[in-house]
Amino acid sequence: QAKPVAFSVRTNVAFHCANQKDVPVPGAALSFEAHDFLHITEKYSSEWWIGRAVMEGAPLGFIPSPGRLEQHARHALLHPRCHKTAGGAEESGGGAKHTAAAPAHVPLEPKLVNCQMFFGKNAALLDIDPCSVENDVMHKTVICVVGNVRYKRNNILRYYSYSPAEGIPPYDVVPSMRPVVLVGPSLKGYEITDMMQKALFDFLKHRFEGRISITRVTADVSLARRSLAINPSRHAPLERTTARATSDTAAEVQGEVERIFELARTLQLVVLDADTINHPAQLAHSSLAPMLVYVKISSPKVLHRLIKSRGKTQSKYLNMQMVAAEKLAQCPSDLFDLILDENQLDEACEHLADFLEMYWRAAHPTCGSGTPAAVAAIPVSMPPPSNPEHSVPTSLKRMLNV
Repeated sequence: QAKPVAFSVRTNVAFHCANQKDVPVPGAALSFEAHDFLHITEKYSSEWWIGRAVMEGAPLGFIPSPGRLEQHARHALLHPRCHKTAGGAEESGGGAKHTAAAPAHVPLEPKLVNCQMFFGKNAALLDIDPCSVENDVMHKTVICVVGNVRYKRNNILRYYSYSPAEGIPPYDVVPSMRPVVLVGPSLKGYEITDMMQKALFDFLKHRFEGRISITRVTADVSLARRSLAINPSRHAPLERTTARATSDTAAEVQGEVERIFELARTLQLVVLDADTINHPAQLAHSSLAPMLVYVKISSPKVLHRLIKSRGKTQSKYLNMQMVAAEKLAQCPSDLFDLILDENQLDEACEHLADFLEMYWRAAHPTCGSGTPAAVAAIPVSMPPPSNPEHSVPTSLKRMLNV
């Protein structure tokens, strides 16, 4: 329990430990779903790690290593009757009752064994008949199910369009503390958005003093994509043609990513003042796995009035800012970890603080709201305002309270 977090991962697979009999400590294996976040404290062996899910009250336990997950998947493919069927009943090697066989004219197709085994939610583990000569997917240790599902009348067979996962790892290494990124209400670099976000930064700086690092990021961190690391061969032709033009940018982005990872190792809250991030799609495939907070002005009329109130310089780019705000408003709410749509600034600040306190407790299970002794305090780094007008005026606060 006292060991510090060595690293953190985001899961690309779901794992359920009901049938795991070779856990170093019986009953101590942990189950998790795809897209969960895990803190790893130790690599116990080549097959098992020790860690916990980043959730309030989550216990410490054994987590399968990537090699162990591949072994488990291979065993499930070769011995499907050791796993649960679609009906939820356990099957064993002999004496188990089987459902009625499919009609003779129905071609042999994969059957659903466990709908929460592989990549993504509701993906499927495929039970391939070893007698089928044409099925060479037996040699694939990882299968990702995509496309639609067709059900037969008797619900015995289910048909899938599937393809082998191309180098997708079971885990992605992410910062030990997920960085917080604010987007909205419109474009960064324009006064209304910058002032509103700065007001939130100032609040967080004082509310979480000693527990937070707020840092300016000028590089385009949206370029730090997982896909490049997973399958670089796909991007090789593009990289060769643009290598000279992008080498400096890539080095700058990589440097920023490494700096963010280093900040997160302290297990303090990390907030990024990212100049180039204006939409969740920019970070959808990022290795940073950020928590996106949408600062939302629900009424376009209010946003229009706020922009106009900033003078002719800002009004010149009114349409651009309104279009950006509309695109954010059209995003599904599940793309954001938190949406701040309160009319009053104080209420929005408290909403954000409650969210971060909850995350703090999830990441520090033995601690309250105070700073744990194991966490080294680092100074809060707030970028100096590039424009003195970035201070939040009283008139803006009054308009937000309307």
